[in-house]
Amino acid sequence: MRYLPMTLQEFREEFTKLFDQKADEFFNRVFGGTKPRKNEGAEESLMTTNEVTAYFDISRTTLNNWIRQDKIMSIKKGNQRFFDRAYIERYKKVNFSFNERLPTYLSKHV
Repeated sequence: MRYLPMTLQEFREEFTKLFDQKADEFFNRVFGGTKPRKNEGAEESLMTTNEVTAYFDISRTTLNNWIRQDKIMSIKKGNQRFFDRAYIERYKKVNFSFNERLPTYLSKHV
């Protein structure tokens, strides 16, 4: 085992401070502290669970599985979960572009 310049407890404390700082920066950027996009309010840049399930045309269970498996990022505030609209749009473009074309290909060639 390699020598650490600090004890395990000191490492945990430093890691916790760093994690808390980065988490605070992230939540401030998502929920406030950032300028809204042109012609968009802060609320319009976030999507609810119902909006995301409708956008992907999936069930709530599937979305919850994706969240649990860390396939998709979300932010939980209180008992509600929110998703960044730009992230969701990029996610769909990258992860669904092949899957959306697959049924069309199969229906023409099978």
